[in-house]
Amino acid sequence: MRQALAAAGLAALIGAGLGAFTAEARPKRKPPGCCKVCSSSKACGDSCIPWNETCRKGPGCACQG
Repeated sequence: MRQALAAAGLAALIGAGLGAFTAEARPKRKPPGCCKVCSSSKACGDSCIPWNETCRKGPGCACQG
C-alpha cells in the first residue's frame, strides 16, 4: 500500500512538472542579427533604455520586441 501511494505521488509530481518543458514555457529566441530584444523598454544601439529616455546612440544590434 505504501509503495502504491509513493508511486501515485511521484506520478503526480512528474505530471505536474511536464508543463515546464512545453514550447510555450521556453523563452523566445532572439531574431537573427539581434544581440538583445527590448520588450519592456526601447532599443538603443546595442542595449535597451527606459521609454522616457532619449537614445543618443547610432543603430546597433538591439531589437524592439
